Amino acid sequence: MRILCRVFIIGIIREITGKQRYKRYIFTDYVEIIARGTKD
Repeated sequence: MRILCRVFIIGIIREITGKQRYKRYIFTDYVEIIARGTKD
């Protein structure tokens, strides 16, 4: 199994395009950390 599939399955990344090809992913935890830092 490819590493991308593994991290997707365990929830580290999330697919954001909704497309069948040329997908883009986002690192969920990283975005949450940034969001916490900008809530002031």
